[in-house]
Amino acid sequence: KRLCENHPWQAVRVARRLAASNTFQVFIIAVITLNVIVLSMDRFPQPLGPKLMIELAGALFNAIFIAEFVIMHIAALPLTYWSDNTLAFDGVIVLVSILEFLDFGPGDGGGGS
Repeated sequence: KRLCENHPWQAVRVARRLAASNTFQVFIIAVITLNVIVLSMDRFPQPLGPKLMIELAGALFNAIFIAEFVIMHIAALPLTYWSDNTLAFDGVIVLVSILEFLDFGPGDGGGGS
């Protein structure tokens, strides 16, 4: 579709090639799957060791999803990104995860520690 169109900016062309690559798409699906598995391991009360590993994995997953968010914004350009329902849904989830990571969003109380 639109990601296949040529663009005068090198960064957009590189992001489009990356976003359209099978390797990138399979990697993101694998990360989503691993994230679901890690999220399913969360329980209350959580022993300290597993809790730290889950939090570390969550931070890594968030970093990967933020990188995907940035790559897709560059590849699709913001207007197209937010006009696509699937991408917009993904974007909202990433933005909420950023807020939660910063302790502003839903989670264990929010609002600072």
